Amino acid sequence: MSAFVSGVGGSAVGHGGFVGASVCGLSTPTRSSVAVVRMGVIDRLDSAPADKFEQTKQVYTFSRYILGPHTAIIAKDGMSADDKEVLIRQAIRQVFGNAYLMEEEREELQIAESQFKNGAIPMKDFIRALAKSSAYQTRFLEGAVQYRFIELNFKHLLGRAPDNHEEIAKHMRTYQQFGFEADIDSYLDDGEYDNVFGYDTIPFMRFRGVYTPCDSFNRQCALQGGWANSDKAMGGAALSGYNGADGRQMSTLISTYAAGKPVDYSLVAANTPLKTTAPNWYALPNPALPPMPSFVSPSDVNALKVRLNQLQAAYAKATERSQISKDTLEMWRSAAKEMQGMRGYAPTGESFFGGISQSVDNTPLASKGQKSSDYKRFSYNLYSDEVSRLETEIEETKSTLRVLEAALSKSTAMTPVSKFPGLKAQALAVGVVTASAARPRITGVKPKPIAPVAAAPKKLGGLRLPSLPKLPSVSLPSLPKLPSLPFGKK
Repeated sequence: MSAFVSGVGGSAVGHGGFVGASVCGLSTPTRSSVAVVRMGVIDRLDSAPADKFEQTKQVYTFSRYILGPHTAIIAKDGMSADDKEVLIRQAIRQVFGNAYLMEEEREELQIAESQFKNGAIPMKDFIRALAKSSAYQTRFLEGAVQYRFIELNFKHLLGRAPDNHEEIAKHMRTYQQFGFEADIDSYLDDGEYDNVFGYDTIPFMRFRGVYTPCDSFNRQCALQGGWANSDKAMGGAALSGYNGADGRQMSTLISTYAAGKPVDYSLVAANTPLKTTAPNWYALPNPALPPMPSFVSPSDVNALKVRLNQLQAAYAKATERSQISKDTLEMWRSAAKEMQGMRGYAPTGESFFGGISQSVDNTPLASKGQKSSDYKRFSYNLYSDEVSRLETEIEETKSTLRVLEAALSKSTAMTPVSKFPGLKAQALAVGVVTASAARPRITGVKPKPIAPVAAAPKKLGGLRLPSLPKLPSVSLPSLPKLPSLPFGKK
């Protein structure tokens, strides 16, 4: 008789009537009285052990028979220094999530490496030294959110993803009450590490085997990412769906929740999810604000305020239309409004309500053979998308308005006109922006040519100066001519 396995998550079923242990639940096997089928690897599954770690080992034995054994890296006695150096690099790669450790970052680990090479400490204590190093703390505690830090500790030290939120909350309380090193010790001294890896085995991702509950495999795949991935490249939490700036806010919310304190309303209302178009139906507004401009005009701020008021008015109308489109009683309300002046009877004398049951579908899709409900659903989705678009545009406009108002408030207030005494006509004219709250704009303007004006005679009122008397002319006597002397003549 032969036995076969229906998938990893199924049961080992034999044609002879033997039903093996369930992969997810490890139920007690039932044996048929006709025949018993045995396989050498699954003999240990016949009895369910009491210890959950021993049960995990047996399930891993069964899965390794199907998927192939995992080669564990064990630090054996009598290994050479070169072989232990290879183990050190393997341990660093596992603990630091496939990230390369620089030589200056390994300086603080020289004592631990030397003790491991000399046999003073086992591999488990060397893993503890790696996880408590400042390089590990800088990469995964200070460089990521607390949720991400805890799930990476599960991956690096225990080789698996956290099974539920209770495990995450437990380690959050340990970190907040006792600190970073105590939280690292809680992973290594809890008993699971010793049962799975022992003192001499380097931790590894435990993809082989059965996961209880079964969705642990999905969490582990999301946490692992890819074989060429580096854990330091993801700042957010892989299992919670938050990353980047949102991850920092998620860290605040989780720490508040773990401490038992009420969450501030502003933290929740600041990032309310908005319904947007596919594929991302619920997305946060863009938190990136535009850079603060060097010059802001009050007219730009006023125009943006007008635009914001228009968007809010359009949003109110779109919301009203979306509510009307999904109201099932709107048709009857409109019919009742039309028959108010008829007093219950049509002009022909027939009952008005008799005509309602024979109403004709005049919707745009009726001519195409579609139902009115389809058109109603289409119009509702159309209005909902319009509401979503307006919500996003309003939030982005508010963000831009806050930036412009902040820039405007920091602008230097100047007087409308600046006068400089002693400025000649040939100097440059200075033009100042007339807005009182804006920064000045100084522009060079050529002065206009000035027409020459003839100088008018000075008048000193009605006074006249008396004319001075003329002085008599004085003639000087002529001097006699001197005889010429013969200079230079013989």
